[in-house]
Amino acid sequence: MLKKISKKNILEIYINSSGGVTSGDDQYSNLQLVQLVKTRLKHNPNLIVSVQIDKRCKYDDYRYVIESLKKADAKRISIAYN
Repeated sequence: MLKKISKKNILEIYINSSGGVTSGDDQYSNLQLVQLVKTRLKHNPNLIVSVQIDKRCKYDDYRYVIESLKKADAKRISIAYN
């Protein structure tokens, strides 16, 4: 049986076609993203980072975001292409 994941345990991140990174209505640099994820993980170690990627996004932009998540010590990452 699948268990529903609470919204409070998910941080949604979107990478747009020009490489911009947003969460909610806010835009983040890679350094700001590291700090955001570290802070959220400190308060919720069960956090899942859901990364949605525009299909026109450049690979390097995607890679920078994944590297930022690694620096923030994110262990639970979900990736989807739009």
